[in-house]
Amino acid sequence: VDGLSKGELRIAGGWGEVENWGTAVIGFDDGSRAVAWGGDHVLGGMESGLDLFASNCRLRLSLSPNDMLRAYAPDGGVFDDAYIMEKIDSGAGWTTPMPDEDWTSGQLGMCQAFAANLLDGVAAESDGELGLEVVRVLYSAYVSATEGRKPGGPGMRNAGRAAGADGAGEDVVIARGGAPVARLVPCKPAARRQPDVLNGKIKVPDSFFDPLPEDELAAWEGG
Repeated sequence: VDGLSKGELRIAGGWGEVENWGTAVIGFDDGSRAVAWGGDHVLGGMESGLDLFASNCRLRLSLSPNDMLRAYAPDGGVFDDAYIMEKIDSGAGWTTPMPDEDWTSGQLGMCQAFAANLLDGVAAESDGELGLEVVRVLYSAYVSATEGRKPGGPGMRNAGRAAGADGAGEDVVIARGGAPVARLVPCKPAARRQPDVLNGKIKVPDSFFDPLPEDELAAWEGG
C-alpha cells in the first residue's frame, strides 16, 4: 500500500506545540473510570460523543455527528452540493446529515436556556466553575503525560493552587517541560452576581424565541 505524500497530509503531519487531539484516562472517587478523547480536526468530520458502561447497561450518546439521520452514497456526486455537516468535504460513503443543524446540534437550546436563566435571574446551567474543573483535569493529564505517573495528588494540587492564585487575582502560568503553554488571567466582575438580581430588570420580548425570518437566517449562515 502506497503511503501518503506530504502534499496529501491535509489534516496533520505531526504534533506541534498546540495539539488538536488528546486523550486521558480519568479516575473517580467511587472507583469508576472514564476514557476521554477529543479532536477538532479528524477525517470524516467532527467527533464528539459519550459512552457510559455500567454494571448492567450501556449508554451511547452521539453529539457530533448526531446520527439521528444517516445517509449512504456510492460517490460524492449523488447529493451534489447539498450541505451535509461541517468539516466534511465529501458526501461519499456513510454520512450523518444534520436536519436543521442549529437545532439538532443543540446550539439553539443552549442559547434559549441561557436567555431563560438571564430572564429569571438564576445561575446558568454551566458556568466558570465547570470550566475551571476542566482546566484542572487537563492540567493533571499534562502532568501525567510529562512525568509518566498518575497525577492523583500533586497534579491536582498544582491545579488547585493555580485556581486559588487565579481567584486571588494573580496571573498563573501553566508550563510543560519548563516552557509556558497557557496563562490564566483573572477577570474580576464589577460585583458578585446574586440570584434574582436581574429579575424584572431585563425585559425580553415574547418574540425573542420566534424563528428568525428567512432573510436574517440566510445572512447569519452566510447566504
